[in-house]
Amino acid sequence: MLRRSWMFALALLFPAANAMRPQTETLKCSSEDGEKHYCAADTRYGAHLTMQTSTPPCIETTTWGYDEEGIWVDKGCGGEFTLGNADQGDEEPAEGKTITCSSENGARKYCPVEIRGNVQLVKQKSDAACTHGKTWGFDTHGIWVNKGCSADFVVGVPEHPAVSEKEKNPRIACNSTDGRKSYCDADTRGATVQLARKMGPSPCDEGVSWGYDKQGIWVDRGCRGEFVIEKVSGTGAQSSCAGARGKKKAQELVDRCLQVSPATHPPCNAQNSCELMEDEIRRSCKLLAAGAPGICAEYQ
Repeated sequence: MLRRSWMFALALLFPAANAMRPQTETLKCSSEDGEKHYCAADTRYGAHLTMQTSTPPCIETTTWGYDEEGIWVDKGCGGEFTLGNADQGDEEPAEGKTITCSSENGARKYCPVEIRGNVQLVKQKSDAACTHGKTWGFDTHGIWVNKGCSADFVVGVPEHPAVSEKEKNPRIACNSTDGRKSYCDADTRGATVQLARKMGPSPCDEGVSWGYDKQGIWVDRGCRGEFVIEKVSGTGAQSSCAGARGKKKAQELVDRCLQVSPATHPPCNAQNSCELMEDEIRRSCKLLAAGAPGICAEYQ
C-alpha cells in the first residue's frame, strides 16, 4: 500500500516538473519577396535554423538572425527555426517576470519591482525611443522610464544573447509623426548610422526623409524606422583627420564633403575622422547620381 502511494505521488510530481520546463517551439519565417522580414518570437534563450525551405541560402547573421524582437530573414531565405538553446537539454532556464512601464506625457516614471538578475526590454510600445541609460534603466528596486518611453520588460533573466552585439552597435527606433521632422536622441559622434529596417508605409530615403548629425537621428515625411549606430573605433584626438593627415589635407576633405553633402549638419569637420568624411562623400555622391560633381569619380 505504501509503495503504491509513493508511485502515485511521483506520477503527480513528474508532469508538474515537466510543465515547468519550456516547451520547444518551432516557427516558419520566410523572405518570399527578397526583402527583410521579422517574425515575432521570444528569443531570450536563443534560436537556430533546423531546416531551410528556400532555394536562396540561409546564412546566420547574413540572411537570417535574431534579436530582442524576434527572428529576421532576408534576401529570399526561408526556413523553420527552433527557439531555445540547442545544447540546453533538460536544464531549466531562469524564469522571468514581464512588467509594462510607461512614461506618460513624457514624464519620468518609476515602476517598483524586485530586481534579481538582469532586466531586458522585450517589446517597445511607444513611438518615442526607448534607449537604455537615456530613456529607461533599472536599479535594485525597480525600472524607470522617461521622455515618452513605454515598453514591456522582462525581469530576472540572463542577459539576452543578442544584447552584447547591440551594445557594440546600438539600435534606435525613430518615427516622423504626422509627417513632420523629428529628432531622436542618439550619440552619433564618430559613428555612421544605417537604416536597419523600415517600420511604416512611407519611404525612408537617406538625405531626404532621414539622416543624422550632431543632434542625433532625424526623420521626416512620415518615415518610421529602426536605425543602427555603428561606432568607429578610436574616436579620440588621435583619430581626427587633421591629426592623421595634417590640416591642409583635412581642410581639402572638409571642402569636398561640404560641396556634396545634403545633410543639415553634415560631419564635415577636420576634428572628425577622415574615414567618416569620406563615407559621407561616397553616400552623398550616390544620392546625387547623374548630377554629381567631378570629384565623385574618386569615391566610387
